[in-house]
Amino acid sequence: MAILKKKIKKPAKVVKKQITALSARSYSVLIRPYISQKAASQAGFNQSVFEVCLSATKKEVKDAIKEIFGLKPIKVNFIKIRAKTVRFGLKTGKRRKKKKAIAIFKLGDKLDVLANV
Repeated sequence: MAILKKKIKKPAKVVKKQITALSARSYSVLIRPYISQKAASQAGFNQSVFEVCLSATKKEVKDAIKEIFGLKPIKVNFIKIRAKTVRFGLKTGKRRKKKKAIAIFKLGDKLDVLANV
């Protein structure tokens, strides 16, 4: 006689849905769009320039642009701007360091940040 073993069903895995609301980190990564004559000319080549926080990585910038503007960049390049020393009479000081991110989009996509300026 064979003993029948009863199969016990495992409970189904609960899938957590990601929150679709914009996270605060996305807004802290992208500080503001960088507005200059060169940045405006780069808009014609499907590129946008942003000032980002100093600790931001390329992946964080890509995710923040995708989350805020709905376009995913192909590539992100960084430019670090050093702190310059300035003088006001006899007093000397320093400007703060900056980090710029140049986001490159594919041909059909266009992010026009400078439209309302």
